[in-house]
Amino acid sequence: MAIDTSINGYDECVSITRFTMKSMGVWPNAKSNFNLCPQILFFFSLFSMVFFIVLPQTMQLFYTEGNLDLILDILTTADIIITIACLKLIGILYNRRDLSYLLTELEKDWKTSTEAEQKAMWKNIKLCRIILISCAVLTYGTVITLTYCIEDNFNQIFLVQMILYIFTICLQGYQIVTILGMKNFKDAAATLVFIVVFTLANILSLFTYCFVAEKLRSESTSIFQAIYNIPWYEYKSTESKMILNIMQATINPFTLSAGKFVELSFQYFAKVLKCSAGYLSMLLAVQKGNNATQ
Repeated sequence: MAIDTSINGYDECVSITRFTMKSMGVWPNAKSNFNLCPQILFFFSLFSMVFFIVLPQTMQLFYTEGNLDLILDILTTADIIITIACLKLIGILYNRRDLSYLLTELEKDWKTSTEAEQKAMWKNIKLCRIILISCAVLTYGTVITLTYCIEDNFNQIFLVQMILYIFTICLQGYQIVTILGMKNFKDAAATLVFIVVFTLANILSLFTYCFVAEKLRSESTSIFQAIYNIPWYEYKSTESKMILNIMQATINPFTLSAGKFVELSFQYFAKVLKCSAGYLSMLLAVQKGNNATQ
């Protein structure tokens, strides 16, 4: 593939995300002749999700008459997921200025990067097109600034998402097991397919967060390894001390955390799935005990 030295790579990287976020009025770099237009779109999107999905589904909970399957269906496919989406919208709007800075730096990087760096960034676009930050290849100082910016602005949102992911995946797994345990589960095949796809989508979303964090961690670790392999003994003493200072600054890898409690990584991804499986096992045991007493 030919490498374009313009910012076409940046446009390719953010095109889908930009279109989606503009339609909801939360794109940080939106330029409009009508300043109220993004705000109207934002409040319309938020109002639609809350008043046409969350509130009606929550009210429906009071009329389920103890139907556990219906309760789980409402919580996992409506209330929890849409609540996460609303929190994301509010968080993006609140941190709009910092996100605008991140996007500006990403665009600059595409303009000033070498051909080899652009090849690496195009490879990242192919792997994960809608992830903005993971596509950048930046200088060390800029990486520190951008990482702290992401961490400070989104760690609390990440925490809420990770907690809700645990319970959502658990409850959706419970629904799948319940349907498979039905004698006439073939009649609920369409529902089963929907829940399986929905569960896989949530797992993929969780994996995406952990993948970006793991990528950031591994790349920052490679910086330390590259400096470590420099033949420092061939340089002057002042230059060797400078190398030592740089190595000291890079000894701790960059990480993204959930509420500054846990670091996002492949290991954490496995822990979330394991925790969800544990809660699922507990739910099934409780259900089995209830059936035995009836």
